[in-house]
Amino acid sequence: MLAEYEGKVFKAEIKDNQVRLWKYVCVEGFEKKQTGRGHVYYEKILPIAEIAELFFVKFIAFIGNRQFLVDSIYADKLYVICDDTEYAESHGFSELERGEWIKKMSLEDFDGFQMIKTVGDSGKKTITDITAEQLKENYQKYVLSVAIRG
Repeated sequence: MLAEYEGKVFKAEIKDNQVRLWKYVCVEGFEKKQTGRGHVYYEKILPIAEIAELFFVKFIAFIGNRQFLVDSIYADKLYVICDDTEYAESHGFSELERGEWIKKMSLEDFDGFQMIKTVGDSGKKTITDITAEQLKENYQKYVLSVAIRG
């Protein structure tokens, strides 16, 4: 789960009426912690009322009417996931795990993109059509900015 707090995006976990926010880069006012594996992160626990929004985000890429879940983005290349075995086998996908196939493709291979934002536990979804440039910007904001570094 993600949370927006003071205009920034953090990983989040709800416990009772509190939200634990954390990020793997230094955040002023957050307490420095370390995982069992040695990763340093910065954490703050706040009342849920102080959090602007709790949500999940995923990105979809389209070729015609066929949609693919965007797994990751590197420069102008996407790793996309497909759950249609027949299509995947005939289009050069590699089996990731049973029933899920993955392939690295160019941004130009796709006809369009969407960002799907699901709010907290309500399940309310906002689906936004986005450009390739907006896909990269939003992936940076909602995925890379909260990922483990180095």
